[in-house]
Amino acid sequence: MTIDTHEACKQIETYVKDLIGLCPHCGAKVHIEKLWNDFHSLRSGSKEFYVIFRCKPCEKLILKTFFFEQNRFSDSENLTARGWKEQFPVS
Repeated sequence: MTIDTHEACKQIETYVKDLIGLCPHCGAKVHIEKLWNDFHSLRSGSKEFYVIFRCKPCEKLILKTFFFEQNRFSDSENLTARGWKEQFPVS
């Protein structure tokens, strides 16, 4: 499915609100809550979203990046969700 920036923002707000993930601080597989997000546009037209989460049990912050790739053969915005790319701190 291909989307534009507006739809990518909606998907991040809707689907990344709450996750179950491995906390790099306490090592537990736990509920992490989204606190904030924004994105950066790359020269290629791709978008990288920066999402800050808080681990519910230890209350420490986690930064994860989510990547949307621009179709390089399209003249208009045509993004495809590629998934989580990086996490800080690294576990």
